[in-house]
Amino acid sequence: MFARLAAIAVACGLVSAAPQNTARNVQPIGPGVTVPKLIRKIEPEYTPQGRDAHIQGKAVFDLVVDEGGVAREITLVSPLGFGLDENAEKAIGQWRFLPGTKDGKPVQIAATVEVHFRFLDSWYDERVERQRTSYNVAMQRLRQAESKRQENAIKTLQDLSKQKYLPAMYLVASLMEEGKLLPPNPVESLALFTAGAERRYGPSMYQIGRCQLSGTGVTADPTGGMQLIKDAAVLGSTQAQLYLGLAYEKAKAWNRIPTGPAVTSGSAPRRATTHASSSWHSPCCPGRKSPTTTRYRRWRGLSYRRTRALPKRKRSW
Repeated sequence: MFARLAAIAVACGLVSAAPQNTARNVQPIGPGVTVPKLIRKIEPEYTPQGRDAHIQGKAVFDLVVDEGGVAREITLVSPLGFGLDENAEKAIGQWRFLPGTKDGKPVQIAATVEVHFRFLDSWYDERVERQRTSYNVAMQRLRQAESKRQENAIKTLQDLSKQKYLPAMYLVASLMEEGKLLPPNPVESLALFTAGAERRYGPSMYQIGRCQLSGTGVTADPTGGMQLIKDAAVLGSTQAQLYLGLAYEKAKAWNRIPTGPAVTSGSAPRRATTHASSSWHSPCCPGRKSPTTTRYRRWRGLSYRRTRALPKRKRSW
């Protein structure tokens, strides 16, 4: 087994710099700018957790190659987990590049690097991994203020949605429903949510469940809608879990459901204690209070007024 690293190149996804980097004289990839070339690389090692779980895939990083050929400002864009991201970042920090130039002078270049982790003797679905990393990179670009990057990210998400990639289908449907970054289209949005729910994708199931509860766009079905939300919560939808938690708290407030066993003393409720009850009778002496119970209550510092004195017994010695 080994970790295979992709050399930094155009095929590896070098991108232009963000606006804030341009203010610090970081050059985007474009006409008149040469691409940095990797001249020394250190391959990361598999972590024991990643090796035991047989994790394969790629971690994607944004970075800046400075004038000295050193990778700076390394930022994780698409994680792989199991400690592999940290190992990859440490390895990238030790890479050395032939710096990019502009008009013959070394300049800082913003780039994106993919670090691949593979097992030689294992099957690897490159298509699914490419969809996953493309989705993560697009999500990162959506959070940036540059409109060009946001447009490219939207196109990537739409392409992934056409490929039936469930997270992208859900996100595109949400953007259409809210009318953010995409024109509002309730019909297409509902169709994407429905397609995702049919394939048991938790967030989409939650949205369809809410629609069935309110009768928005679909036939009202409160029972079926609540069941969909419950199933979505089991499948890991945080929205569904939050919805059910809030619904339970509201029902508890309306019905005054007690939070646990309690006894009342006067008007103020008091949590029931976990010790044995004072009405417990000793199995060896019916009708007599248990001396063990009394000792336990005194040791726990409970009220002496509700505690009977230990029975006097004659000593045999």
